[in-house]
Parts: sequence; C-alpha cells; structure tokens
Amino acid sequence: MAGAGRRLRVTLLDYEGYAGEAMAMGERTPVAIIDAAAAARLAIGEALTNIAAADIELERVKLSANWMAACGAPGEDARLYDAVRAAAQLCRDLGVSIPVGKDSLSMTTRWRDAAGQAPAVDTGEKQVIAPVSLIVRRPRQ
Repeated sequence: MAGAGRRLRVTLLDYEGYAGEAMAMGERTPVAIIDAAAAARLAIGEALTNIAAADIELERVKLSANWMAACGAPGEDARLYDAVRAAAQLCRDLGVSIPVGKDSLSMTTRWRDAAGQAPAVDTGEKQVIAPVSLIVRRPRQ
C-alpha cells in the first residue's frame, strides 16, 4: 500500500499457503507539541487502522512502543506520564497489548553558540527539547 500515512507490510509464510505476518506503524509526534496523551492515542489508532487492511483479528494484535521524551526538562516528565497513561487505557479498552518496547528519554540537545564576530561573542546556551512522542508498531510475530 503506497501513500502518505499508510504503513503496512504483509508477508506470506510460504509460496502455497495463505498464512503470513503483518507489520504496521503509527506515530503522531507533531500533535505531541500540543497534547502528548492525544498523540499517543493517535499513534496507536494509526497503527491499528493501518493493520486493519490485513486479515487479522484485533485480539491477536500485540504492539511495540518506542517512547521518546526529554525527561528532566520542565513539564516533560508529567507529559510522558500522561501519554503512557492514555496509551495504557486505550489498549486496555481495545483489548490490545504492548508487551515490548524501548525508550529514549534524553531527547534534549544543548549547546553554546558564538555570534561569529572577532573576538567571538558568546550568545549563551541554546537548547532544543523534543516533544514526548510514541512510535507504535505491530512487529512481525
């Protein structure tokens, strides 16, 4: 399936049968700038919507979660908590599990910049904080 937003891969286990595996992804990181919990729910929804094109039973779906956050930055720990809580509640409501995942919890970059003048004038510390985000995928099983 080609097209923006459609992330589904389906494979057969052999050349003669009808059994196979499906893998789908979902992410809505830009939404997390406004609402991390909504972005987590949307990521799960996108993965499930993408995999709906495959002949699969919802109760057999197991997801993998890749959490990213700038832990320790003001407000980011609470946003991560809200996102995890929202994702967990949605999965319980739908009967879908997330038995595996990983995290990247240092999504902050800091540096000092010079103005480029001679002598170099320090313009102070710069910082970029990535929004809390969840990349969900239904791995091959």
